[in-house]
Amino acid sequence: MSTLAPISVALVLFASAASAGENATPLQGAPPLPACLSYKTQVRGSVGYDHLVLITSACQKVAQCAVSTDVNPAVIAISVAPGATETVLTFRGSPAREFTARVVCSLGGK
Repeated sequence: MSTLAPISVALVLFASAASAGENATPLQGAPPLPACLSYKTQVRGSVGYDHLVLITSACQKVAQCAVSTDVNPAVIAISVAPGATETVLTFRGSPAREFTARVVCSLGGK
């Protein structure tokens, strides 16, 4: 499994204590998130810093999201089920303590 692949919320719960970021403001030019979705960022200290983006859905449909950051511009695709929270690990062992997430989502499917 790639270190840039999404990890499950269960694994994140067992990780070390983290500092939580506020819900990030969408970047200019990016479409707004549907009102039923929110996200926040976390940085966890390890050997370097692990960058996490937590996406929470209160939607009635599956959300398809694309996540990237200013530190790791590679896009990670993830699906978020209705009522679920998914965590995306965007960088493991980064030298940067801070990052800005870019999250673009659309609703569709079931």
